[in-house]
Amino acid sequence: MPKYATSIAPELANRKKRANTNLFLLTFAFALVVSFPFRQSLAKPQLSKAFRPQWFETLVSYENYFSVSNYSSSGHSVALPSSGSFWSSSGFDFSSRYAFSYRLAATAGLNYITAQASQANVTRFNGGMQTLKGGVEYKIPTSYADFVAEGVVHASLYQPNENSTRPLYGDGAQVIGGHFWMLQRVGQLFWHGRAGLLFRSDGLSSLLPYQLGLHWRPGSWTFSSILEGSWSLLSDTAGDTQRNNYLRRSNVGSMIYRSANPITHSLDLQIKYDITQQFGFLGGMGMSLWGRNSSEGSRYFFAMDIHWPPVSIITNKNPLKNTLPSKSSGHDEESEEKRDQTPLSL
Repeated sequence: MPKYATSIAPELANRKKRANTNLFLLTFAFALVVSFPFRQSLAKPQLSKAFRPQWFETLVSYENYFSVSNYSSSGHSVALPSSGSFWSSSGFDFSSRYAFSYRLAATAGLNYITAQASQANVTRFNGGMQTLKGGVEYKIPTSYADFVAEGVVHASLYQPNENSTRPLYGDGAQVIGGHFWMLQRVGQLFWHGRAGLLFRSDGLSSLLPYQLGLHWRPGSWTFSSILEGSWSLLSDTAGDTQRNNYLRRSNVGSMIYRSANPITHSLDLQIKYDITQQFGFLGGMGMSLWGRNSSEGSRYFFAMDIHWPPVSIITNKNPLKNTLPSKSSGHDEESEEKRDQTPLSL
């Protein structure tokens, strides 16, 4: 072999490595530059969109939120009505997902929230089980991307009392609707888009939620930047004044729940590390870009993601490094690479 061949190969490998590193740094730096001046955070760990028959996923997350201001009906940042007031919450979210086939999956979830509202020297607390969630997903694969149709139902376990002065820890609305996802992989980069429609009960406006995400997965790490938000579609049966008066009595004016016709836009940053193919840890935060009739604050989260493979593919030699069925197993005509096109967690 010529001498120059042995010297060029390492150099090409180093250049490729530097190019991948620079691409991530530019993406991550862009997210930081755009998001740093804003304070609203809506970082949310999410279940995967990988369709692997008989795989069961469990996601357990903890979130903390703190707010001293709102976005007004005109979109300006304003402090809470009373000087020195703040609203905060913390809670646990338990979510699960089971894939029945390469096309069909179901989800379920439950969360527990505690809320704290402080005004002057008076602090009030409230909390409990907030929402029971369920959903069904159907995958529509194509040659260039995957599409997923998702139907969701949220049953509120909490009903606010407008005669009470205790802080809210939920909207108290029943929700039914759906989302349509598009997911695509380009090398180590993944991106996804989501648009939906959610109808809410209890006189609250219906919502048009959206989400755009970019993910880079070098090896066991996944770095994500997610833009998300929602618009109000149908008007709230109560006006701004009526809703705001109630929120001042109970929530020190914070518009995180039950505000009239809210609009939210935020940018989230997330990092995940997969210890094995079955276990992963996540962390993240986010910043708001703009909103109306919505809370402005800061939030961070930590989560643990567990994938439970079918018993039939667990090997005795190395149970922590289980592999997926090979193409020759005959379960489906799609290749293993195609089935693993989307990241395990978004």
